[in-house]
Amino acid sequence: MKKIWVFILGILSGVVLTIVALLVIGSVMNKNNGINFFDEPGEVVNVSELEVFQVLGDGVALANESPFGMTVYLIYDENGNSYYDNQIVSVPNGKCFRQVGTYKYKANNGMLKTVPVVTLIDGEYGGENDSFDTDMNKSTSQFMREANFFDEPGDVLSNKSFKVSSVLEDGVAIARGKDEIGYYYGLEVVLFDTTKVFYDDQIVKLQGGKVFRQIGTYKYMFHTYPIVSALGR
Repeated sequence: MKKIWVFILGILSGVVLTIVALLVIGSVMNKNNGINFFDEPGEVVNVSELEVFQVLGDGVALANESPFGMTVYLIYDENGNSYYDNQIVSVPNGKCFRQVGTYKYKANNGMLKTVPVVTLIDGEYGGENDSFDTDMNKSTSQFMREANFFDEPGDVLSNKSFKVSSVLEDGVAIARGKDEIGYYYGLEVVLFDTTKVFYDDQIVKLQGGKVFRQIGTYKYMFHTYPIVSALGR
């Protein structure tokens, strides 16, 4: 008799745990959980295929560029098509990946990561947007209140690209340039661009004949960084 009750309690415990697990999974897999969608599609993401490494729900999966890509993306399919682990999501003819938002999640090491949300949209790769909003007083963010902007752009930097290491807020990120041997362990700066939403490990390259110029300084975590923007010559 005692064994029967133990068996029944075991079944009931399993049912309860299953229900709790489903509720937790359902909460985590809510498509809008942690996703910040743009009002309209943003930049074209110049990748030909992404490889899924974690499915979060129907139409939502974490992926990186195949093979061996370091940048993490959140693929979003508004139709809810199911993804699966290790799936290769290729870009069909006449379509491209475009960033439609950002997604924040906690990685296994406990660090908060910000990654781009991308979706397949009609179009072709056409490079980055060259526009730049110079009306810096529009923002009331903490960065804008604490940043020390020059009266006019300063020195031109020799750097051709920077790699984002930490996103501070929309349009503001800490990044590093390349060192002497070509790795992104060189000059550390604050990138500023009111037209962009940066994400972790993003490679920010110069486009359309622009140069990186220092436009101010910013004190953050006991360190003073040069504020850098991509501007016309």
